[in-house]
Amino acid sequence: PSSSFLSSVNRKVLVRPYDDDRLVRYRYRRATTADSLTQTDNTMTTPKHITFVGAGNMAGAMIRGLIQSGTDALNITAIAPSLNNLAPLQQECGIHISQDNSAVSNADVVVLAVKPQLLKAVGYELKPHLNHQPLIISVAAGVTVDSLKNWLSDDKPIVRAMPNTPCSVGLGATGLYANTLCTDEHKSWAEQIAGASGIVQWLSDEQLIDAVTAVSGSGVAYIFLMMEAMIEAGIKQGLSHQANSRNYRCNRANCLPWIY
Repeated sequence: PSSSFLSSVNRKVLVRPYDDDRLVRYRYRRATTADSLTQTDNTMTTPKHITFVGAGNMAGAMIRGLIQSGTDALNITAIAPSLNNLAPLQQECGIHISQDNSAVSNADVVVLAVKPQLLKAVGYELKPHLNHQPLIISVAAGVTVDSLKNWLSDDKPIVRAMPNTPCSVGLGATGLYANTLCTDEHKSWAEQIAGASGIVQWLSDEQLIDAVTAVSGSGVAYIFLMMEAMIEAGIKQGLSHQANSRNYRCNRANCLPWIY
């Protein structure tokens, strides 16, 4: 597509790498404030220190996004009970790591990135170290603000975030919901953190997080299912798997400018 076309849809091509098959993979990010799905003023301050509780795939994706967007790795800490995930993340990103939950005590923002079934126990362990009232961001699916308030205390500014797996390549879509204790600055911080891995959408009703989970969270799997079905259809028509897969991937890449 021509540069004028891309300009007309207000997108910038940030990265255009070639993979092993020499196929172009486009990556886009929202290019203008008017085109953004956000609602807060990102000219506000940035948090001095962000601590992730959990060091799994989603935490790693968010940390990489933050660093790529300009956050100093020394302003990020990851906490986990085991070094299995922590050590590789520290080696790759240069962040601080800890196996002690008290490490949240100096954080402006605490991102809860543990499995939902573990969050209650983790919340009670963190509670004594959160008296400085940091912003709490939870990426745990299905865990409500009321539950978080019960485990952490009811005086905390809390944002629920529902990211999806494309966050791992900087192309995520994250729904955000803030409780009434969040200030505009808190919302700006949450938006900066989630926005480092893709686009964000603020939600006025917490129940809409479930819809985001279904559409953008689970919806990605349906796209891959469709891709597999189309490749299999080509194979049944006599194309080799390699040729058909390559052709489909090229068509997909060429469609991206029109989608975005």
